Amino acid sequence: MRRLQSTFDDENPQVRRRRVRFQVPNSPGLDNAAREELLDLIQAKEAGVAYIMGHSYVKARKSSSFLKKLVIDMGYSILRKNCRGPAVALNIPHISLIEVGMIYYV
Repeated sequence: MRRLQSTFDDENPQVRRRRVRFQVPNSPGLDNAAREELLDLIQAKEAGVAYIMGHSYVKARKSSSFLKKLVIDMGYSILRKNCRGPAVALNIPHISLIEVGMIYYV
């Protein structure tokens, strides 16, 4: 990504990069609750970005037959590992990644 950025900058020196600053307006008509929410959003923006990735898992119930357990547990596990790209492929810093999951029992 850095190489692409530097190549773009080298090829297009006339393009200016703009910086965006967030400020809460000092208008008297702004509600205090809205002002606090805006301040919270600005603080979160300055703190950095958090990426939330959701994962779902399918498991067979304990009362299911052996064949159903084998097909659901092993089959879904193989499909999940082979058909979804890992978080590493997205180049997300580990410190900014939050992974949440849900287990579905069928």
